[in-house]
Amino acid sequence: MQCKCIYTYVYICTLFLTVSPDDVVISATSGGSAVTGQRYEITCTVQYPEGLSSPSINWYGPDGSVSSGEGILVGATLSQQTNATSTLTFAPFRTVHSGRYSCSVDIMSQSLPYNISKTANVDIIATGEAD
Repeated sequence: MQCKCIYTYVYICTLFLTVSPDDVVISATSGGSAVTGQRYEITCTVQYPEGLSSPSINWYGPDGSVSSGEGILVGATLSQQTNATSTLTFAPFRTVHSGRYSCSVDIMSQSLPYNISKTANVDIIATGEAD
């Protein structure tokens, strides 16, 4: 903690966190084969040290940014004290949904002199009859 005097007997103190990007863990689950016509989910989980703001989680697919619509639902990010989760749901999974999906995490904090960004990838292949 660093403090400085701004008036007589009035001090402003700043706490600097010592957090490195390695302290933030990101993982995406449920890659592999998805059966066409069935519901399929990918979950992105982020673990981060106490004291940081909740992360922003964005999904990217084979064609760029993924948003809700046409059988795809991007779930809200659920944040707790030191972890956050976002789910990408295909209902139903279609052949055109095959490809690489990425969950990208950004953590911005006034307590750090830098922002933390990380990405995890999941490859999905459609199985079953083409739609």
